[in-house]
Amino acid sequence: MRSRLVFSSPSTPRSMRDFACSAAARSAPTRSFRAASISVPKSPSMPDAFAALGRRTLSNEDEFVAFARAFARRLKAGDVVALSGPLGAGKTTFVRAVVNSLHGDDPTSSPTFTFWHRYAGTPPIDHLDLFRIEHPGEVAELGLDDAFDGSSIVLVEWWHNAPRLLPQRRYEISIAGAGDSPRELNVEEPA
Repeated sequence: MRSRLVFSSPSTPRSMRDFACSAAARSAPTRSFRAASISVPKSPSMPDAFAALGRRTLSNEDEFVAFARAFARRLKAGDVVALSGPLGAGKTTFVRAVVNSLHGDDPTSSPTFTFWHRYAGTPPIDHLDLFRIEHPGEVAELGLDDAFDGSSIVLVEWWHNAPRLLPQRRYEISIAGAGDSPRELNVEEPA
């Protein structure tokens, strides 16, 4: 069974235990959002123009995954993608689609408890999750800056928890939406 993007209620869990419980609750099957603002074909060979930068609304998980897969084709070693959005917005699903697009498999899981996963391949992909970073100084203790040596694509969830960790040259993707609502993406190109 393929993993599904499921969106939780907009409330934020108060503890990691609450977070784990809410993650289990979010695993119920669903694949659609409510209203659609664009119609996108569900082809794995989606044109790169589909992943154009800027603001767009995606009405369901298929469109969201298709966008992430098309966006992945523009990435190369040394690129950094900063992902932001509330719990359940789809940050890890976005990472999963990028890894699947570039490596052809789906080993992706959220590194919330380990902070960093590396997915081997050409190029390698480093996936950092800074959800549990409470103070930017913690990053140095964890050695997370080693991920930015230019040899891999780096995807960072919750990057606002340690903004100085990331280089100035990066893609920034903001994901808004939760539950069954459409996702509003804002994609900014590296400076």
